[in-house]
Amino acid sequence: MDKKQKLKIAFIGAGKVGCSLGKHLSLHGLDVVGYYSRSPVSSREAAAFTTSRVLSLPRLLTAAELVFITVPDGQIAVAAEEIARQARDENIDISGKIFCHCSGSFSAEVLTVLSAMGAYTCSLHPMLAFADKFTSYEKLKEAFFSLEGDLEIRDTVQGIISTCGNTTTIIDGEKKAEYHLAAVIASNFVLALINQSMELLADCGFSPEDSGKALAPLIQNNINTVLSRGPRESLTGPVERADIKTIEKHLAVQQGNRRKLYALLSRELVTLAESRQGNNKDYSPLLSLLDEDIQL
Repeated sequence: MDKKQKLKIAFIGAGKVGCSLGKHLSLHGLDVVGYYSRSPVSSREAAAFTTSRVLSLPRLLTAAELVFITVPDGQIAVAAEEIARQARDENIDISGKIFCHCSGSFSAEVLTVLSAMGAYTCSLHPMLAFADKFTSYEKLKEAFFSLEGDLEIRDTVQGIISTCGNTTTIIDGEKKAEYHLAAVIASNFVLALINQSMELLADCGFSPEDSGKALAPLIQNNINTVLSRGPRESLTGPVERADIKTIEKHLAVQQGNRRKLYALLSRELVTLAESRQGNNKDYSPLLSLLDEDIQL
C-alpha cells in the first residue's frame, strides 16, 4: 500500500459533502478514521455510513494526518479558527498535517490561521451537485476535481483522488470565483431556464408530467451533443439562422426581465454563431433588434 493510502483521513462536518466524500474514499481503500460535527446525530450517521468513528475535535486533530473541512462555505473560516484554538488549548501539534476544504468559491487562503501553525492547506472541489447525504457518493466516481493550495502536498492530495479513479486539475486560487461561477451557470442557471421552459409549456396546456416528458429528449440529446461536439458546433435554432421573424414572435410573448434575459442570451448565441468557421450570415439586423430590448 502506498503512502497516500496509509494517511489517516478525518472529516470536520458530516453533511452531504462530508458523508459522500468519506464514503467514496473508504470504498477505495483509504483510511477514513472518523467525523467531528457540532451535530452528534450527524456525526453518528456519517461514522456508521463510512464504518468509521465519532471523534471529538481534539481526538480528530491528534489522530488524523489529512483533515477535510466539509462545513458550509460561510463556516470554513470559523471552523479553521476553532481548530487553531483547540490545537493551542490542547497542546496539539498540527504542523505537517494537511487541512483541505471543499468549497468551490473559496481558495486555501481562508485557512491561513492553520498555515501560520505549520499546517499545509489546500482546497479540493468536486464539480458535482450533492443532492442526498447517503446516495450522492454513487455519482462521485464521475466527478472532476479541482485542486489548489500548498505546492508541497498537491501530489499527495492529487494521488488520493487518482486512487479513487477521479481526475483533478490544478487551478490558481485567484481564479476560484470564476471557476465556481462556471459550475453555477452549468448547474443552477440551467435549472432556472428549464423551469421557465416548463412554465411556458404549462401556459400551452401541458401538465407538469407531460412537460417533463416532452423536454427530456430535447435536453438530454442537446447535452450529449454539446459534450461530444462543443457548444459552437452544437448550435441550432432561430438565432443561428438569423431568423428575425421568429425571434420577434418570441420577444412579443415575454415581458420585463424575462424578455431582457432572452435578448441577452440570444446576443451571446450570436457571438457563438459568428465564431463558426464558414458562417457568413449577416447578424447585424438581429443584433440591432436584440439591443433595443437590452437597453430598455
